[in-house]
Amino acid sequence: MLLITKFRIIVIAMLMPIYAFSQTDLVVGSIKTLSQSSSSTLRCKVQLSEPCEVSINISGWQNTLNWGVDYDRIYIYNSNEKPIGIGSFGSETDPFFFHMMSNPDSLVFRIGKAGVYFIDFHSGSTWGWPDEKTAQNYTVLLSAISANDTHEINDSVNFASKINFNEVVTAVQWRETSTDSVWGDEDWYELSVPSPGILNMVLDDWLSVYNWGADFDRLYIYNSNGEAIGAQTATDPYYSWMMGADSVVIEVNFSVAGTYYLRFHSGVASQTTSYTLLPTFTPVADVYEPNDSLDIATAVEFDATYTAYQWGASSAIGVVTGDKDCYVCDVPSEGKLTIDLSDTWHSIYNWGADFDRLYIYDSEGNAISGDSERDPYCAWMMSGTKKTLDVEASGKYTVCLYSGSAYSETPYTVKFEFEPATGINENNEIPKEFELSQNYPNPFNPTTMVKYAIPEEANVTIEIFNMLGQSVVELVNSNKETGYYNVAWNASNLPSGVYFVSIKAEGVNSSVSFNKINKALLIK
Repeated sequence: MLLITKFRIIVIAMLMPIYAFSQTDLVVGSIKTLSQSSSSTLRCKVQLSEPCEVSINISGWQNTLNWGVDYDRIYIYNSNEKPIGIGSFGSETDPFFFHMMSNPDSLVFRIGKAGVYFIDFHSGSTWGWPDEKTAQNYTVLLSAISANDTHEINDSVNFASKINFNEVVTAVQWRETSTDSVWGDEDWYELSVPSPGILNMVLDDWLSVYNWGADFDRLYIYNSNGEAIGAQTATDPYYSWMMGADSVVIEVNFSVAGTYYLRFHSGVASQTTSYTLLPTFTPVADVYEPNDSLDIATAVEFDATYTAYQWGASSAIGVVTGDKDCYVCDVPSEGKLTIDLSDTWHSIYNWGADFDRLYIYDSEGNAISGDSERDPYCAWMMSGTKKTLDVEASGKYTVCLYSGSAYSETPYTVKFEFEPATGINENNEIPKEFELSQNYPNPFNPTTMVKYAIPEEANVTIEIFNMLGQSVVELVNSNKETGYYNVAWNASNLPSGVYFVSIKAEGVNSSVSFNKINKALLIK
C-alpha cells in the first residue's frame, strides 16, 4: 500500500506545472556558464532588441533521455508570461518548446517583436547521469539573425507605409508578434497615383510557398474606397498570386488617379532575408478625358491635330478597355467632313471580339451613315483610317472613336477637316446679282462660313479686316465663274473681337464692279 501511494505521489508531481526557482540574464553573443541540480528549472532573461531568429547553443549539458521520467525540456515565454509557442511534443498543460536537448542544432526559435523574453531550462532527473553527479555545469550561447522590418507595423490599411515611385522598398516577410508565429505577414503600402497609367512593380527575393492547399502568397490592390481592383474571386479578391521567384514583374492598369493600397500577403512562408519592391509608373494622361459621351464631347477645330489615348478614365475599378473618345465640331454648311486617324491607334482585328468602330451623330444625337440600326457605326477597324462623310447641312456634329477590347499607352492623333460644297447650287439657279451673305454662324468660334453669289464671271477678292482696318486674312483671290459659293474662315489664330468681311468683284467681260462689307463677331 505504501509503494502504491509513493508511486501516485511521483506521478502527481510530474503532472504539476514546473516553475523557475532562480533567474539569471543572458546576452545575445555572450557565453554564459550556468549550473543547476537535477529536477530543477533555471530561468534566463534575455532582452531582444529587434525581431530575429534565435539559436540556442548548449555545451556540457547532461541529458535525461527517457520519456518515462522527468526529462529535459526548454520553455520560452514572452514578457506577459505567455509561451511564444508549444513544441510538437508539448501541450497546453506542459507548453515546452524543445525537449531532449541532444540535438543543439535544432534549438532555434523566432520572435516577431523586440522585448523581454524568458528561457526556462529544465534539467530532469539524474537518469542516465554518472552516479556521482548531483548537479551539472554547462554553457549557453545565444546568437540571433535580424529580421527587422523598418516598415512594421504595416499589417493593416490604417498603418500602410507610404512609398514613392522609383524608390526601392526593402522589407521582410516577418510578422510583428511576440510569439514564434511570424508567418502570415501582411505588408501594406500606400501609393499616390497622379493620373491614369500603368504601375509596374519588380519584386525580388520574395519567398513563396507553391501550394494551393496551404496559405499561398497573394497581392491585393484597393482604391481609397476600399474596393478591390482586378479581383480574382468574390470571396478572396486578390489581384495576383504566387508572387515569388528570383524576380517577378507585376503590372497594374489604373483608370483614374488617386490613392491606392498594395497588400502583400505572405502565406506560410517567412524568412530573415529581405525582399525588395521597386514601383515605377507610366502615365497615360489623356487631357481630354472624360469625353466618353455626347454631352461631354471635346470641342475641336478644323485642321488642328489632337493627341489622345485609348485608355478609359472611368470610375469603374481598374477598367481601361472600352474607351470612347467623343469630339464635337461646328460644321458651317453643306460639305465633306473628314476624320484622319493615325496608324498609332491600336485595333483588334477580330470580329468575335469587341472591335473598334467610328460613330457620327448630328446635333439631335441621331447616328448618321450607320451600317445597322442595332449598332449604327459608320466605319470599323480604324487604325490608319481616313474617313470622309458627306454632310448635308450646317450644325454641330459629334464624332465618337470607340476602342473595343484594345487599349494602349501609346498615344494616337486625330485631325478633323472640312471642305464646303462649292459651285452652282440653289437648285441650279443662276444668281441674278452679286451678293455677300452674312457669315454663318455669327457670332462664331472659331469657324464660320462665308457665302457669296457671282452672276457673271468675275475676279473676286474676299478679305477679313480687324477694327484697325488691317487685313488679317485673305479668303479668296481668284477668277470665279457664275454660281453660288461658300468659303470657310477659321479664326483659331485670332483673338476675340469684331471683324469685317469685305468682298470686291470686277466683271471679266463687263465693267461691273461690286463691293460690300459685313460685320462678324468672334467670341472665344
